[in-house]
Amino acid sequence: MKTDPKLNIVFLDTCQTIFTFVNMANIDFIQRKTMDLPMTLSVEQQFNLKVYEEQVRKMSPEQSQAFLLEVMRQLMVKENIVKHLMKNKM
Repeated sequence: MKTDPKLNIVFLDTCQTIFTFVNMANIDFIQRKTMDLPMTLSVEQQFNLKVYEEQVRKMSPEQSQAFLLEVMRQLMVKENIVKHLMKNKM
């Protein structure tokens, strides 16, 4: 799959914000299971979310689908990195 260079604006450190946005239906379950983890967005994350929202609104349906797939791919990479770090820590 060919990636549009404009889609590379998504960085791993902001993927969790988008993941939360995409998976809002699961928030209640996640909050119950992770009571000690912060489940709100920082001001910076809220700003980044607005920036992404504006960018996505300007995209065609095909571009927004490609954007979503790239975000999900990066989230999976992030998850693999966290798992690797956790595994090697123990």
